[in-house]
Amino acid sequence: MNGLILAAGMGIRLKEYTKNIPKCMVDINGETLIKRQIEALNSVEINKIIIVCGYKKEILKDYIMKNFQNNDIIFVDNDDYKTTNNIYSLFLAREYLSQDDTLLLESDLIFDNSIIKSLVEDNYKNIVAIAKYENGMNGTAVTINNNDFSINNFYYKNNFNAENIGSYYKTINIYKLDKNFCKEKYIPCLEEYINKEKKNEFYEVIFGDLLKNNNIKLKGKVYRDEKWYEIDNEQDLDIAKCIFSGKVEDYEKRYGGYWRFNNLKDFCYLENPEFPPKNLIERINHFSNELLTKYPSNIATLSLIASTVFNTKQEQIIVGNGSAELIKELGNLLDDKLTIHIPVFNEYIRCFKKCKIIKNDISKNDYFYDKETIINEIYKSDIIAIVNPDNPSGNFITHNDMIEILEIAKENSTKIIVDESFIEFADKDKRYTLLNKEVLDKYNNLIVIKSISKSYGVPGIRLGILASGDTQIINKIKDSLEIWNVNSIAEYFLQIINLYKTDYEESCNYITQQRKELYKELSKLKFLKVYKSQANYFMCKLLNCDTSYIKQYLLENYNILIKDLKNKEGFNNENYIRISIKNNEDNIELIKALKNLERNLNINDKNEGKE
Repeated sequence: MNGLILAAGMGIRLKEYTKNIPKCMVDINGETLIKRQIEALNSVEINKIIIVCGYKKEILKDYIMKNFQNNDIIFVDNDDYKTTNNIYSLFLAREYLSQDDTLLLESDLIFDNSIIKSLVEDNYKNIVAIAKYENGMNGTAVTINNNDFSINNFYYKNNFNAENIGSYYKTINIYKLDKNFCKEKYIPCLEEYINKEKKNEFYEVIFGDLLKNNNIKLKGKVYRDEKWYEIDNEQDLDIAKCIFSGKVEDYEKRYGGYWRFNNLKDFCYLENPEFPPKNLIERINHFSNELLTKYPSNIATLSLIASTVFNTKQEQIIVGNGSAELIKELGNLLDDKLTIHIPVFNEYIRCFKKCKIIKNDISKNDYFYDKETIINEIYKSDIIAIVNPDNPSGNFITHNDMIEILEIAKENSTKIIVDESFIEFADKDKRYTLLNKEVLDKYNNLIVIKSISKSYGVPGIRLGILASGDTQIINKIKDSLEIWNVNSIAEYFLQIINLYKTDYEESCNYITQQRKELYKELSKLKFLKVYKSQANYFMCKLLNCDTSYIKQYLLENYNILIKDLKNKEGFNNENYIRISIKNNEDNIELIKALKNLERNLNINDKNEGKE
């Protein structure tokens, strides 16, 4: 079997990366793409390697001959690389397709070597390596017969239908081809295309043509867990570096965007996995054309919409591009003594730069604080920020205690900021909200912040609200924001969520039930101390093991990402993590992974500090 690599392209979209080298020599985590591919071919029984080169071909040839002197490598020049596509590169190397069976690869791929090995070992002669079509993918797709995995059809830019994505598989651009098939079927069609001056096509169109004429049968070999990535631009390169580094730190520094990483299980960021319901999403999809192409309403109209959803007066509430935007604007307004409970959501430290921040280190009381703690702070502070339930500890202040805090704070002219982004996840008999026009009128020293993105499960559209009976603060924030600070999709979501009140309440009830079950299972693990929580997450202390090991183990072995709290202020460099609560299926997978981790750690029952 031969290996045939198409490497003539210029890689223009990689900009500076390919200014002086061909695309296949771009470095990913210390190794070039072409080096990885040749080594992958060397790991199986390959007789010779044919490389079609064009752009910066002498640089590529020198590099390969220097690094792979023991390989039988043949170069084929495509000097028309500027004006042709990969169909022409393959045409120039067509004689090798008929000499031996061939593994055909495109040089802008990075992949696990196991893909090559499994293709070679498969008894089927003509195979297309494919993967389920996922977010962020583009390029040639196929559909398959689910009984025998044979390819039904190829889909390109001109016949690709986004409505059918659920049935599509993406070609990985690695093919195993039988020499007789190439000689009798593929090459004649290839030559016909070139003779008709169709040099700017992709070589996959020939597979599609042959399938339509019932001349061939191709097997689709589906890869689900194997890693691979096609690199067309700088963003692709950035993602590929992250995937193939295998380092959890490379994921952490992205602060989201994990939908780009297929099969990654995100137990790090906080959301509601049971909301929005399918019919709400379908409703938004139905109006997506208008929502994408029309301007959103202004900030005043958004306040009107939000006031009907959250039972406030229009002048008491403002909508933001996520709660983070509103926290930042509030921080720009306030300049008094602000008490916060450390550890805390970092925006309450980062955004209040004008304030003198008093940090109450709750780690001294094992991350617990209550009504008495806050009342004592009232006499020393101008402003107190309370995240309730607390993030990351899950600590909770009840309704009666909060009202007592507000009464005393009002008497002492102390502002109280309450972030109740997670309060709907509290047990049903403990749930409450301060988002109420009567409460806001009575306590004009109260500022309520809520992340709709987190509680309603839509962090992708960025929605948050801030409410207060102090309309002067509301008006000042409105004046500081752009007139269109929220997009039309977010506006429409806000407008319709009251239609799904029952679904929302059921989703929150589901999370409370999952919390009970997950707490029970987590508490059985000998290497964890689990803190009780009224939120959709648990804070855990690791006993006799390090966060860096735990999080790396979970990513490498189970594709699970958790929140490392060790370096967060208030944890004193001790080993703490935060685990978000997902649906039952995902939670079960997490527990399985943690149980296997425990066996790997060989933890006994004598860990100190286990409660």
